[in-house]
Amino acid sequence: MITFFLKIAISCSLITWVLVYQVKLSELLGVVEMANIWLLLLAFSMHLIGFLFSGLRWQRLLKSQMVYVKLLPLIDSYLVGSFFNVFMPTRIGGDVVRVKDLRRATKSMSLSASSVFVERFLGISVLLFFALCASLIRLPLAKQIPAIWIGLSFAVIGLVLFLLAMFSQFISLFIGFIPLKKLRNKILIAWKVFRDNTVWLLSRREALVWGLWYSILLQLNVVIHFWVIGEALGYKIALLDYFFLIPIQLVILMLPTINGIGLREASSIVLFGFYGVGASQAAAFAFIDLAMMLAIGLIGWVRFLTRRSIPKNQLSKIYEQKEKI
Repeated sequence: MITFFLKIAISCSLITWVLVYQVKLSELLGVVEMANIWLLLLAFSMHLIGFLFSGLRWQRLLKSQMVYVKLLPLIDSYLVGSFFNVFMPTRIGGDVVRVKDLRRATKSMSLSASSVFVERFLGISVLLFFALCASLIRLPLAKQIPAIWIGLSFAVIGLVLFLLAMFSQFISLFIGFIPLKKLRNKILIAWKVFRDNTVWLLSRREALVWGLWYSILLQLNVVIHFWVIGEALGYKIALLDYFFLIPIQLVILMLPTINGIGLREASSIVLFGFYGVGASQAAAFAFIDLAMMLAIGLIGWVRFLTRRSIPKNQLSKIYEQKEKI
């Protein structure tokens, strides 16, 4: 609860700093009105490509677990998850939804969670690689922005803790302190299934290669998506420079806030300011990004209310048909 209120305080402070001290509302609206609507529509449509790459990555990981799910249900699960990512005060809401959706195909919550967590791990790893390379290439600039190194440090520590949890007995020992035997055994079994499947996925070369490949394609799509938004706003920044700006900003957005609100706008003003972009233009960039995320989230909400099916294991379906015959 304290963490939640801390996030609210940080987001409110940053958005106040942006709207009161950095940006005039009239200038902000003027920038948005002058934006190229066709380029903005193109940028928005690139979310579909992102969902495609994400779905293909997830499908490949599931295939390594002998879980065969069609691509469209996985993309659909991502779309529904986007609603929970955007409108819930946590960044793992969408992951929880996808784990729950996949349970029907795997018959195991722990097995479902392992593919989702490995997928998230690969995505963050590629993002960190992009951000670290960008920081080293633009080292003099990166040194002037402490939030870059704070964000990188948080992300690296998180990945290291994740690997330690997977490849050590620390979590199992911690679970052993739970006093209720039945609860302790149930949690221990679930953790063992999750851990074993996660480690197994991380040790599968084919799954790892395909997972990293689609993660790279996804990050490339993200960078180009933001470059198109910049072009729509009339930025004169080369595409190559976005490979520094965007991964760095995404790492900064890992810092504790309510879905990046405030931090997204503040980081845009600081980062794009080094390229001569005014505060109002930079804030418009951030607000357009937020508006697109909200739109995707609303579409996910509509889909959540109207969908009738969730991912199924096609292999199990074949076996069921054979048994009927």
